[in-house]
Amino acid sequence: MNDGWGALLEEAIGFRLGESFAGADVWRLLHARKSGEGDLRGHLLPLEPHEGLIIDKYGSAVVITAFQGGFEPLRLRGVLSRHLPVESLYYQPRFETWSTMVPPSLIWGSPRGPFVAAESRLRCLIDLERGFNPGIFLDTRPVRRYLEQGALRGMRVLNLFSYTCTMGICAMLGGAIHAVNVDSSRSSLNRGRENYAINGLRVDNRDFVRADVFSQLGYYQKKGMTFDAVVCDPPPRLPGRGDAVFQYELLWKKIEPVIGEGGIAIIITRDMRISADTFSSMFRPDGRLMLADRDLNPRNGSNPLFKAVVVKK
Repeated sequence: MNDGWGALLEEAIGFRLGESFAGADVWRLLHARKSGEGDLRGHLLPLEPHEGLIIDKYGSAVVITAFQGGFEPLRLRGVLSRHLPVESLYYQPRFETWSTMVPPSLIWGSPRGPFVAAESRLRCLIDLERGFNPGIFLDTRPVRRYLEQGALRGMRVLNLFSYTCTMGICAMLGGAIHAVNVDSSRSSLNRGRENYAINGLRVDNRDFVRADVFSQLGYYQKKGMTFDAVVCDPPPRLPGRGDAVFQYELLWKKIEPVIGEGGIAIIITRDMRISADTFSSMFRPDGRLMLADRDLNPRNGSNPLFKAVVVKK
């Protein structure tokens, strides 16, 4: 299996190096998951048995995440080193329940301490050994680029499930006049404050709200508070919130009342149980305008893992 992975990785690196990644030192090299179709753009690949693997580049470090056993990550070091300045190689197995939240482990090279990474205009603190995710979700790069380019210019933005607040930062860098970041994790919001400072943005504690997103949306609705735009990147599973379709239908019912008239929502999913067409249709039962953006949704596959919709109220 590893020889096949090596050939696939060579192809993926060639594709990535051929893209425009100027100003970025963090990016996804490869994302191949079981079943489905796709291309090399960080989504699904149709090749068998190449399934269940993510390879991410963080500066001079590479993190290999495996969703299936029987994989030897060190056998990919040669391929990586031929094309990239790799000084550290980390491995994160996520095929056992106990390992799903475990940070990646160093398997070759020198430990990579915390550092500030660049992705276009965004600067973000990365710590490979702090948690199961080092500080940025690389698959949402197209959305961050969309925001940086001014999609929410002049708007008041609500950033839900904000994690380390990179979406809010990119909205501000793209000309948004204000962003409120909501997440249930204190440590993620603290990292978000650091990221704001790194990007030269004013840190106001009122813009970092530690709360359950559903409860906070209810609070905003009760107070009659609205925003011009909502960015929502929820986890694939929301505990206690029912099945996948129900989760997003409930989420939309909560989000819609806090969007001002003429405002927009950008909603993201990585749930393989929901097709791109089904996901889009959830948010336009009354004929709401879907703003198609090819850059947000590379639709080379019938069901890409990463899906985003832009809904105008």
